[in-house]
Amino acid sequence: MFELFLTLSLLVAVPAPQSADDAAPAEPAAAPLRAYAVLHRGNDALRTALVHEGEVWHDAGEFLVGAFAADTVRALAGRGVAAVEIGAAGAREELWVVSEAALAAAGGVLVPPGAEILRAGGVRLLALPAGSVPVPGAGHFGISRVVRRAWQPGRPFGWRGQSEAGRALVTAGADPRIQAIVDQVDQANLSASVGALSAIFTRRADRPEADTARDLIRGWFTSFGLTTRLENIGAAYAENVIAEIPGTTAPGEIVVIGGHYDSINYAGSGSAAPGADDNATGTAGVVEAARVLSTGGPYERTIRFIAFGAEEFGLIGSGVSATNSRNLGEDIVAMLNTDMSAYRASGDTRDCDFVTDDSSGALISFCAAAGALYVPGWASKSGSLSGGTSDHASYNAQGFPAVFFFEDVSQYSPYIHSASDTTTLSTNDWDLSEMIVKGLVAAAAVKAEPVDLQITHTPLSDTTDAWNPHPVAAEVVSLSGSTVTSVDLSYSDDGVIFTTVPMAYAGGDDYAAAIPSFGSPVTIHYYVTATDDQGGSETVPEGADLGGPAYTFFVGIETVFYSTGFEGPGDQGWTHGMFATQDDWQRGVPQGLAGDPAAAYEGTSVWANDLGNSGWNGEYAANTWNWLKSPAIDCSAATSVLLRLQRWLTVEEGQYDQAEIRVDGTLVWTNPTNGHLIDTAWTPFTLDISSPAAGDPSVTIEFRLRSDGGLQYGGWNVDDLALVQQEASAGNMFLYGSGVNPAGSMSILGGSASIGDTAIVGVHNPLGTQGAGSLTFLFVSTAPDSAYPAGTLLPGFGMAGAGAQGELLISIAPPDPSLYLTGVPWTGSPVPIAVAIPPDPIFVGFQAYGQGLLLDPVAAGGVKFGLTEGVVFQIGG
Repeated sequence: MFELFLTLSLLVAVPAPQSADDAAPAEPAAAPLRAYAVLHRGNDALRTALVHEGEVWHDAGEFLVGAFAADTVRALAGRGVAAVEIGAAGAREELWVVSEAALAAAGGVLVPPGAEILRAGGVRLLALPAGSVPVPGAGHFGISRVVRRAWQPGRPFGWRGQSEAGRALVTAGADPRIQAIVDQVDQANLSASVGALSAIFTRRADRPEADTARDLIRGWFTSFGLTTRLENIGAAYAENVIAEIPGTTAPGEIVVIGGHYDSINYAGSGSAAPGADDNATGTAGVVEAARVLSTGGPYERTIRFIAFGAEEFGLIGSGVSATNSRNLGEDIVAMLNTDMSAYRASGDTRDCDFVTDDSSGALISFCAAAGALYVPGWASKSGSLSGGTSDHASYNAQGFPAVFFFEDVSQYSPYIHSASDTTTLSTNDWDLSEMIVKGLVAAAAVKAEPVDLQITHTPLSDTTDAWNPHPVAAEVVSLSGSTVTSVDLSYSDDGVIFTTVPMAYAGGDDYAAAIPSFGSPVTIHYYVTATDDQGGSETVPEGADLGGPAYTFFVGIETVFYSTGFEGPGDQGWTHGMFATQDDWQRGVPQGLAGDPAAAYEGTSVWANDLGNSGWNGEYAANTWNWLKSPAIDCSAATSVLLRLQRWLTVEEGQYDQAEIRVDGTLVWTNPTNGHLIDTAWTPFTLDISSPAAGDPSVTIEFRLRSDGGLQYGGWNVDDLALVQQEASAGNMFLYGSGVNPAGSMSILGGSASIGDTAIVGVHNPLGTQGAGSLTFLFVSTAPDSAYPAGTLLPGFGMAGAGAQGELLISIAPPDPSLYLTGVPWTGSPVPIAVAIPPDPIFVGFQAYGQGLLLDPVAAGGVKFGLTEGVVFQIGG
């Protein structure tokens, strides 16, 4: 077979042009694209970026093939990324990726001169006349045809609000319900299913025996109580077999577990093709996953099981299914592919290999962490499958995060695609197969998430109350019939260090706790976590316990100088333009292209670089420099100004592309130089712009974007913008204490407890026995007296007779009192005593405590003391 095409006289290959139906919308004046092989050397970030940058057609592990602008290639070369131009378009040539191993299997026949375009990582890129290769177009057997169809950019994989899902999973810890599901995987079932499938003479997708395999698989799915359906993939091939476990709380988010059930023998369509390892083992894994996952649940997300047809003919079944999902607008949050899992070469270690070609790096990390958490003896590594791929590639090409569970990438079964791919020769390690399937089940269950608890909570609103605790209430309901064992409140005044306290049971399904006062001005961050006796846990907002955004509320006084959500008619004074090349600033509904949001943060409209409307692709252009500027905003009354907005920004690292914010032309923020800035959700962004803006009656806010000729992303998306001043709440005074002292022994006469002001209190005791001329004093302390808390009565400290008791509320021992103030002699009315509040802002939010004392040196029976009620000075701004 290989000799047939490798000995042909070949011309230098050039890719055929893409059809209009396949092409992504082009920006106006876009540079023409030419075909290149770009050597990304396994750099996942670069590979992902190139999907947004041009038209990626194929990933060969060390390099990818696609169409890019010449400026992009030159810019990449300046960064040490090599690229080889393939040539001008030609209609009769095809591009093929062939591994060195496949060449060796063909007897080491040399590639004819002119056929080889590139050699890297044990793989050659060849140019061949169309139709000259008598093998299917894709597979994991060392030879794949490059299909000239642009991959669709997709959103990154995430888990519980985390973009680095693997790390977050380790933080979360194991769920005993998931562990129980994983532990049910039985290698005897795997072996039996492989035996039944490989006993069929052939499962070649275009032969009637494939229908036999299809019906067998559908029967297995049905026996687990799952609803099944067939998906047509073309009249020539047996259909895809699909079964589902519907999700409950998020049914529109779908986890796909798939593997192809067809087999092939390259000796011819009439030859036996038992396909034991390729891919009865993968199919058996999908079936066993369906069995054990159907015993658990319910799950938050839908789990879809697919046995694909016609993979061996070029990923036909998975290509149809992934395209259908894309066209239907389905949200495939993870695609887990299993293809060949039971062969281990002599001396090879037992581990699951994740194929990096056509895969999501974040999803690989997630699956590896899930396996380590739930599978005893788990071991895994990642590597490139030289010259080959599998059904996950179809989902990756449609923008869905996908991953490939595989046996050893360099020593997989040598018997595939022949009559020798039997259980005797090709499935020699069922422990390996069991481990891989357990990892598959673990990853699917963690992502789908067993339903456990529902937490209902109304987030706290901004407040000016800087003095009292902030009550938090939550309703917690078990959705699985379990018992709620704990509900915790975690809070922080900086969003970094959190304090966690238990919430008290308040009857019914209700729980309550309080966040203590942190004074003002301050933004408080908090979240609520609940657990049950089945090991389930839930956090609101989701992912906050793992470092994701928490609820926030502001304490203090906020003055809004300007606020807009960019809704309504017209641009409301906002203007835009360019310094060079292109002005792509647009206001309207974002379309979700190039990693941009699919909806505004609020309302419907945003300002953005390239919304992705018809004729546009969502990306900023190469070598462009443009700007968006606000109308003049009056901040003349401001002593401080914060710029606050919702941001969704994707931009290359700052040494190449610069996203800037300028205030009155002064640069106040730019993107970092040490890595791309890739927002994957609307991100709250606050920037102190007091220096240029405070006191200015004509402040302008300007967003700029400047790019080089290299990688391009989605650029700016801006919504919910405001200029505000945040200040401390005004000072507050209130009375405290009870005991023998009647109301009115201490009174608040006026003034303010704000910094720089004077608080005036009245020392009095109208029901005491003191006489006119009694001396009055005010003690001010940093804290209540810990030895004599409110309610403790002390003999000899009351004026109502010998031995009368009074109430000591504050410390009078060194180093307190902080202040000792003397008033005028008492004359029968409250004696006003003034307390000057220092003007230093450091005192904002501080609490001081005061108590009056009356001394009657001429009282009958000797000197007598009288203590008043206490007063709290809560110092504000």
